Amino acid sequence: AIMADCQNIIKTYISTSDQGSWYKKILQAMDDSANSYTHAGRVATYASMFSLGLGIGKPEELAAAGLLHDLGLSTVPEKIRDKPESARSKEEQTRYEKHVDDGLEIIRTRKMILSEGILKMIAQHHENFNGTGYPKGLLGERISKEAQLLRLADEFDYLTTIQPGRKRFSPLEAIVDLKQRAAADPAKQHFDPELVKKLASLFEISSAP
Repeated sequence: AIMADCQNIIKTYISTSDQGSWYKKILQAMDDSANSYTHAGRVATYASMFSLGLGIGKPEELAAAGLLHDLGLSTVPEKIRDKPESARSKEEQTRYEKHVDDGLEIIRTRKMILSEGILKMIAQHHENFNGTGYPKGLLGERISKEAQLLRLADEFDYLTTIQPGRKRFSPLEAIVDLKQRAAADPAKQHFDPELVKKLASLFEISSAP
């Protein structure tokens, strides 16, 4: 059923339209998902679009990882899950971060048959390029390109949806924000700057008049 959903995402938002109109497709996905998709569904859609646009990984696998990446959040108490990271205690943040491993355990327990690539994306989707992420604190190229792309899709969705206490970014504003962060102090970079640059160029070309 999950893979069928992935195929539907690919068919609906990617395969049936002009390969060059990436920006229009993103806007279409945002409009449609506002009513019919959860955060996981939006991340799956964006990740698969980014995959096809950049030629990184398999779009169907990015979509599957997007749908399942936060599966483990179901194990985190709501009072912790709903707090912003800055408001969590050290113990609460540690519990929250455990959702990555919890999600993988749910997949194993339910005997879901997924490729190693999908499992790696789920395992690494909170790793930061500068090594400050979790659960393993992987640095730079030790994080798979597909997992980094999923991480970017996750952040893109965060920026472009309504969040308490801040404005909602447009897709181009979100990309500008990611570019500015990628150009900042290398020691603070959460995303591969070269990958962000490639993603930004995709938007710049597809949104040009």
